Amino acid sequence: VTAEQAIDAKKESGYDGMILVNHCQSWYYPPAEHKDYIKRVINEYRRTAEYGDKVGFRVFFGLEVSIDKPAYNDWLLYCVTEKFLLSTPCLYQLSQKELYRLCLDNGVALAQAHPFRNSGWGDNEYMCGTEINATPCDLARAEETLDIARKRGLFVTCGTDYHGDERPKKGGIYLPETLRTSEDVSNYLLTAKTTEIFLDEEDITVPGMNK
Repeated sequence: VTAEQAIDAKKESGYDGMILVNHCQSWYYPPAEHKDYIKRVINEYRRTAEYGDKVGFRVFFGLEVSIDKPAYNDWLLYCVTEKFLLSTPCLYQLSQKELYRLCLDNGVALAQAHPFRNSGWGDNEYMCGTEINATPCDLARAEETLDIARKRGLFVTCGTDYHGDERPKKGGIYLPETLRTSEDVSNYLLTAKTTEIFLDEEDITVPGMNK
């Protein structure tokens, strides 16, 4: 779908904002083309944010990076700036530890995406949070995800894994109206004592990061 179609679909479903999290994966492009690919990601974000401004829909900038060191998992970067992305090495070549340190050095919150889909939980020492994904297979383990996150001191987000088809279950995170930039979202997730997510019609308050 186009950026405009994605926003229109989300507005129709009752959302008033989203974090645009395009993929950064080895099967999308070779390492030598990282800078060119990042420029395309940035242009896509700009277009999405511009349309969002026109229709009163907040758009924040994230990225989903797939790495295989020490094990294959997907990682959500909440949130990024153009300056940060343009200065990075090829992100999917990094280890979890390297990605975590790069993110924290630049004020980016690193969370594991849908943690039960691939190789299980990553190394707790090198992550800030985790996600509950509003798809049937992930929702089935939502309570387990929340329990592990509380024990490990991780913040929790929720997303719909939108790829052009609206999911049967709604999910998301409540963000304060005062957050206006992607950097605001990063700082909020890294410092909030609690956050509130919603799964379908249920609101859930979860502890913030405590590490």
